[in-house]
Amino acid sequence: KHDLVFDKDGERNYYGIRFSKKGKRIGYWIYTSHPVEYGQLESKLIPSDDIIHLYEVERPGQIRGIPFSSASMLRMKDLDDYEDAELIRQKIAACFTVFITEDA
Repeated sequence: KHDLVFDKDGERNYYGIRFSKKGKRIGYWIYTSHPVEYGQLESKLIPSDDIIHLYEVERPGQIRGIPFSSASMLRMKDLDDYEDAELIRQKIAACFTVFITEDA
């Protein structure tokens, strides 16, 4: 469904986007569930009117792009990792008690 395939009516699928024979976007093939989590590769055609596909066009004919939020997503992931590490550090610190040592 995701390679360049022409139907009898002239419509085609290209990189998960369905185009009419005039080149208008008809819809997007979206997985019904995450393929890694469930091992399924079933997808469903969602009408383009129900999708907001927002990206910066960098060259003529470009049909996909990098989301504007991708840079902030990486930073949010780093912050989440930091918070996890800080919680683990605090748990380890809570396990330590007072140690009294004496010179012999």
